[in-house]
Amino acid sequence: MIDFDAQPESLGPLTIMRLPDLASQELPSRGQVSASGTINDAEIATVIEPDGRRGHWLRLDQSLIAEAGLEVGVAAHVRLEAGVEWPEPVVPDDLAQALADAPEEIQDMWQDITDEQKARLVKLVKEEGKGVVALHHCLVSYQAWPEFTAMIGGKF
Repeated sequence: MIDFDAQPESLGPLTIMRLPDLASQELPSRGQVSASGTINDAEIATVIEPDGRRGHWLRLDQSLIAEAGLEVGVAAHVRLEAGVEWPEPVVPDDLAQALADAPEEIQDMWQDITDEQKARLVKLVKEEGKGVVALHHCLVSYQAWPEFTAMIGGKF
């Protein structure tokens, strides 16, 4: 268990929490790391992001900020444990609606994709604003992952 105190901070439209150097060094990777634990006793399951300077940070969403009673500039107590399970990415409302509207008869093929891979692709598209170029054969990829189907606009 990694135990530390850190302060939330504003970074443009985001609220984040940078891990202290010693806490970051305890993580198993300098890249993304899945983790679970608590912030001020509020439970979290998240992906810790690398900061590009051998450190890491956490994104704090509004529900966690409220539940944990967090304030920018005020220290909070954090307990994290690096995990093997990746949290399921949050699907935007418009994408969820497209998934709900997809006809059942086109959902007859599938291919597994790990939760980590899902989280990284959703982050790339949703949070970093990167585009996806969908070529012919991608229509048969990741048939068990409805978010991918909605992202590329269909499946075979």
